[in-house]
Amino acid sequence: MLIVSLVVIQVIIFVVLFLFLRSSFNKNVISATTHLEQLSQEYTKKQEQIKNLYEEAKRQTQEIIESSRKDAEKQREQILKDAQLEKERILNTAHQQANEIVEQADKARKTLLSEIEKKIEERAIQRAGDLLNEILPLDLRQQIHQHWIEDLLSAGFQQLERLHIPEGITEAELITAFALEPIKKEVLIKKIQERLNRQLNFKEKVDEDIIAGLIVNIGNLVFDGSLRLKLQELINAKQST
Repeated sequence: MLIVSLVVIQVIIFVVLFLFLRSSFNKNVISATTHLEQLSQEYTKKQEQIKNLYEEAKRQTQEIIESSRKDAEKQREQILKDAQLEKERILNTAHQQANEIVEQADKARKTLLSEIEKKIEERAIQRAGDLLNEILPLDLRQQIHQHWIEDLLSAGFQQLERLHIPEGITEAELITAFALEPIKKEVLIKKIQERLNRQLNFKEKVDEDIIAGLIVNIGNLVFDGSLRLKLQELINAKQST
């Protein structure tokens, strides 16, 4: 009987221990499961946050790429525009420089032609004078000179009235094709001084190249009454026609 009682007591103790252990195990399992669920929820939440951050980063990256693309396109357009403007500026500058070079060349050409024509004219006049001096006898050239001087005296040097002699001019140069006779020289100088209303000291010079007549130099003013000037006027008139 005692043994049965002991067995029953042991069975009861075992059952109680089993129930206690099962209850404790269930609590631990539930606690662990709850913790795992919390961890799972947190993981899911963090995963969602990571996903959101990824999407946001992706969106911002796309915006940055789009903005960079637009900026690059604007820079490209500006570079092309600046390049076109620089090209036009260079072309305009080159065109302007080309025009200036052409104008300078044309001016140089005209100047050269003018100088050539002037030299040809001077040589023609010089040649005409040389031919007259070679062809005409000396006495005939002297007669022409005397006749030319007499015509100037008879005309009274009216052209001299139009000359404005600066104050302070006291010297004058008288160039003749042949030496003047003292009386004619005195009359000539007197006529000139009367027309100029000025007393001047005359220096006489003989220059056969003027062929006939005379030239009066007063400072920078020149009265040319020579046959050489007449030949020059005839040559100029011939060239203009």
